[in-house]
Amino acid sequence: MGARPLISVVVPVYGVEPWIDRCVESLLAQTLGDFEALLVDDGSPDGCGAKCDAWAAKDPRVVSLHKPNGGLSDARNFGIDRARGDFIAFVDPDDWVAPDYLEYLCSLFDRAPSALYVECGVAVERGGAVSPRDDSGLVSVLSPAEAMELTLYDDRLFTGAWGKLFRREAFASLRFPKGRLYEEIWIAADYMPASPATVFGGRSLYVYSIRPGSITTSAFDPARLAQHAEAADRLSAAAERLDPALAPAARRFRAYSRLRTLRIMSETGGGRRDLGDLVGLRERLRAEALSESAALLADPKVPRRDKAALRLLRVSFSAYALGWRAYGAVRGVRSRLFGGRGWT
Repeated sequence: MGARPLISVVVPVYGVEPWIDRCVESLLAQTLGDFEALLVDDGSPDGCGAKCDAWAAKDPRVVSLHKPNGGLSDARNFGIDRARGDFIAFVDPDDWVAPDYLEYLCSLFDRAPSALYVECGVAVERGGAVSPRDDSGLVSVLSPAEAMELTLYDDRLFTGAWGKLFRREAFASLRFPKGRLYEEIWIAADYMPASPATVFGGRSLYVYSIRPGSITTSAFDPARLAQHAEAADRLSAAAERLDPALAPAARRFRAYSRLRTLRIMSETGGGRRDLGDLVGLRERLRAEALSESAALLADPKVPRRDKAALRLLRVSFSAYALGWRAYGAVRGVRSRLFGGRGWT
């Protein structure tokens, strides 16, 4: 099989035929060439499997793997079990990365050799427009508590498995929970407290693509979307165990999770009055989001967007839904005016 690669990039593949080529092309354009790209075809019903095989035939760094459909977590775990690299990265098949993505992430370990993982900034792509979250170029070495606080307050750091490079040891016994949504938040409760340090590099080199039909933007399913709150509560509890001083950050993340699910309900029809039991779920989530609203509104670290959402939710769910529609419209205009940056 040749020399052991430095990095194994795990790409779970399912139902992404229009986007997979762009993803693989961005990986093969990396300035760091010492890696393997594990394309895990999770029983995709379209032409993804054939595309994976074609890429493997073109470039020896690409490994095409096929398995019966088991979901995102199962596909990632399948890749982890077959990864040969000293480091592991995850790239979603409808996303793409800058040419120096892997090289830059590797360099961050020089700042904290004991770190289990490092991460860079993430740009968000909506409708072809790319908006970087952090392109400051600043590099920060963070304690576990500092990294957790920034993540829970949504300040630069993300809960996603993408945008990060992990030492292989991080997954010695850790795997993504099969059959769950928001599995990345779930396992963050394990690896974040375990890492002696986290290095964050302020360059947005991973592009997270938001598109209709993706797992987290599909039609409202209360049983599945309720898992976000469960995962958020698990990460919040891990933060408070790590350092009781993180209680305000944990409070914000719990509330954010409820606000997020309520937003999806408002966007996909889950808030209609004629949906029976969903009204009960909606009111439970609303009550949970508002249960600590006084403390959240007084917290200077809570994003202004969240505070505005809480104030509207205090009025009514309808006011909250209307506010989100207005916010989305403004964000769309801003994205069209100021987005669109890419790499050449």
